Amino acid sequence: MFILVLLTGALGLAAFSWASIAFFSLYLAPRRSSLYNLQGPDHTNYFTGNFLDILSARTGEEHAKYREKYGSTLRFAGIAGAPVLNSTDPKVFNHVMKEAYDYPKPGMAARVLRIATGDGVVTAEGEAHKRHRRIMIPSLSAQAVKSMVPIFLEKGMELVDKMMEDAAEKDMAVGESAGEKKATRLEIEGVDVKDWVGRATLDVMALAGFDYKSDSLQNKTNELYVAFVGLTDGFAPTLDSFKAIMWDFIPYFRTMKRRHEIPLTQGLAVSRRVGIELMEQKKQAVLGSASDQAVDKKDVQGRDILSLLVRANIAANLPESQKLSDEEVLAQISNLLFAGYETSSTVLTWMFHRLSEDKAVQDKLREEICQIDTDMPTLDELNALPYLEAFVKESLRLDPPSPYANRECLKDEDFIPLAEPVIGRDGSIINEVRITKGTMVMLPLFNINRSKFIYGEDAEEFRPERWLEDVTDSLNSIEAPYGHQASFISGPRACFGWRFAVAEMKAFLFVTLRRVQFEPIISHPEYEHITLIISRPRIVGREKEGYQMRLQVKPVE
Repeated sequence: MFILVLLTGALGLAAFSWASIAFFSLYLAPRRSSLYNLQGPDHTNYFTGNFLDILSARTGEEHAKYREKYGSTLRFAGIAGAPVLNSTDPKVFNHVMKEAYDYPKPGMAARVLRIATGDGVVTAEGEAHKRHRRIMIPSLSAQAVKSMVPIFLEKGMELVDKMMEDAAEKDMAVGESAGEKKATRLEIEGVDVKDWVGRATLDVMALAGFDYKSDSLQNKTNELYVAFVGLTDGFAPTLDSFKAIMWDFIPYFRTMKRRHEIPLTQGLAVSRRVGIELMEQKKQAVLGSASDQAVDKKDVQGRDILSLLVRANIAANLPESQKLSDEEVLAQISNLLFAGYETSSTVLTWMFHRLSEDKAVQDKLREEICQIDTDMPTLDELNALPYLEAFVKESLRLDPPSPYANRECLKDEDFIPLAEPVIGRDGSIINEVRITKGTMVMLPLFNINRSKFIYGEDAEEFRPERWLEDVTDSLNSIEAPYGHQASFISGPRACFGWRFAVAEMKAFLFVTLRRVQFEPIISHPEYEHITLIISRPRIVGREKEGYQMRLQVKPVE
């Protein structure tokens, strides 16, 4: 009887708790919000709001539906019904990015990134970020990137060699048939260009970043590559849509998350150990390091990013309060490896897919590239190729490496103007949005880059020529460092490595298209963008095989 009473009481308490959550989610939270008058979808879950719909769908799919139904600026339900501001409006993007220190990353996102990459520039906020950025920017300046182009080209050549070797091994008929041509393994399986490109970009980042030879292209069991594959794949269970949302609410999920964080911490441990060795080498390269005298910037040898970072950090004219500690310098190594390896490799992989799907674009780009009569062009020569520039911009627009930017308002009150007014729940025209402290903001970069308001009616179409035409006012509406698009975000937290990334992409495209051509495999599978911080490719219907991009790689005829 006593057990029955306890059980009845527990069930009653649980029912009351869920009823309270439902009441708060459906009634109190929306009405107490400054976003109440914005239109948006109804809850699909009392506790998780609309998050599960967004996270379980293909990248950008739910946001596209929302925009079509409610306009470019709307609200949806977050945790426990707390309204989230969602917008593809260029003025909203510009405002939030310009006021970046009042709109930091929310706790969960920052925490996962910190586990994976350490306390570097990627996760730093406020004054700490300003200090990190001030030291880091010179190491990725336009002049610094120019000196790295030979590394990009040489690694690009090595990438082509490995893909062609892989293709040659598969270029044989499968089975036998009298008088009937059989398909080859290359035509059926293709080459997983995602894997090879990932190895190449990690090699580039290690060499150009730290003068470290990781040799991932030559050694499939390379420790650094295996660690970073584990690190990026580790985001899958760690950011599992339901568990991620429940992290900070239920103790059971806190225990579960620690178990799933193991691949992340292991990847960070490897990069940290390598980083300690590299940092000590750079320190020993400082002339006069044995004494306590001030060291001039030019006394540090080496042109890799880490050498330039150390040089900037020990400059005699840099106040002690602005310098980075050894731990902070070490964190930059993990930050750069993670950001430089995964983002560039993902965009390049989607670029090769785009080329395989559009022979006319591939042929036109190859024709322009082959006009350069050297195998080792300078960055100025690559930048002088207009169609290459247009192709890179269009690829970054439709296949941005990070499809979302999530932020949290720290201001007590803020007013965000709209370029596209929307109709409120009460029928009024809304020209600006009032937002209060603690409100979450989700900016779907993937959808901003597909906005018809910005890019015209053909915004969903892959058309590099748009960048060779007269620039419209709407195209200029996104304030960003490259190509008036949201891919590198903007403002104080804009990706300061964008010059490095663009130069690397151009160099790889230059080398590959002079030697090989890309074609779909004969099954012509459909690829989908799967977002786990970075948007990676996966074959529809073959999800259990993981992330991949299988293409035929053939010598240029």
